[in-house]
Amino acid sequence: MIDSLVTWAEHYKISGFRFDLMGHHMLTNMTEALAAVQAVDPDTYFYGEGWNFGEVANNARGENAIQANMAGTGIGSFNDRLRDAVRGGGPFDSEDGIRANQGFSNGLFTNPNNLSSGAQSEKDALLQRSDWIRVGIAGSLADYRFIAFDGIEKTGGEIDYNGQNAGYTADPQEIINYVSKHDNQTLWDNNQYKAPYAATVMERAQMQVVGLSIPILSQGIPFLHMGSELLRSKSMERDSYDSGDWFNEVDFSYQASAWNRGLPRQDKDGANWPLILRVIEGAGSNANPNPGSIAYTNDQVQELLTARANSPLFRLQTAEDVQQRLQFLNTGPAQTPGLIAYRLLDDGSNGLSDLDAGNDELVVLINGSNSTQTLSTSYTGSYTVAADTSPSNGAGASNGEFTVPALSVAVFSK
Repeated sequence: MIDSLVTWAEHYKISGFRFDLMGHHMLTNMTEALAAVQAVDPDTYFYGEGWNFGEVANNARGENAIQANMAGTGIGSFNDRLRDAVRGGGPFDSEDGIRANQGFSNGLFTNPNNLSSGAQSEKDALLQRSDWIRVGIAGSLADYRFIAFDGIEKTGGEIDYNGQNAGYTADPQEIINYVSKHDNQTLWDNNQYKAPYAATVMERAQMQVVGLSIPILSQGIPFLHMGSELLRSKSMERDSYDSGDWFNEVDFSYQASAWNRGLPRQDKDGANWPLILRVIEGAGSNANPNPGSIAYTNDQVQELLTARANSPLFRLQTAEDVQQRLQFLNTGPAQTPGLIAYRLLDDGSNGLSDLDAGNDELVVLINGSNSTQTLSTSYTGSYTVAADTSPSNGAGASNGEFTVPALSVAVFSK
């Protein structure tokens, strides 16, 4: 394997390698391979799936390349913690359990569907999952400290994710933040499973943008599934690797999606057919992307990508920088549910080096709720809107108050 990797790097100039089921490799195999390839090209990046399961679970056959063992290697692994919090539930949910398990971006507690209620238990779940998102925004660093939903200061490694540590990296480059990829339902299809039937097609597009904004505006490596900015659908199919273009087509004319082309294959999704039929009937045309909603989503994703590209504060290189410059707002038990807010510092008066010549500070608000939110702070000075994904362009800042419309994202620059 190492010989092949070196050949690809040296003779074909391949500069990045993704490892399927990376956790089934021994950790030493991965680190030795990376060293060999970086001897050819020092900028080579390795990343993969560090899932802890099967015959290698919990280092049953030695120290494997699973998430818990990757800190300090410089090798990235996919962030299922952030993914599950944004999407809701988990990849192995089925039947009505899919719809019942809403996430941050599609209505958990703040906009319940017919199988949810907005109960206190759902609020508690949203606050817990918001901490999973915060850990991901902080590069999933094990040692990053912030105030958790219970009001106690904790490290990322102390935040529980289904019995595992939510934070486990030593360096922001060791995390791949994502909300969809080729495995499982596309982000659009996942949101159709979970969104309230009454949500309009534009509100559903806004949910898509809110979901995509989180990896885009996080520390670490953002990973975007092809076509997710175009409301890509696979007609609800979970596993489409050999289903052809009928389900897998991406329309780069920006006119339509592969939504509701027929029920997904019975061998993959037969148990979900009754729910899929109810979703199709209940949502009606609200679930079918149209040119306007596709254009909106694409434009807003481009705006968020531009915001990330324009400031090194979204691309901090060390754990120390993340701890010193990233400050979460709206935390603890009294937080506004459905609102992720944070501040990125760059002003020399704070004793920090100047990484961003254009900005002394950025404030980011990600509003997953279906109502306008205003966050009051003691911050002084003038803030301008650097990005605003709301259809109304309604984000604003004045006298330390930051306002973001429903299902929208705003970046403010000082």
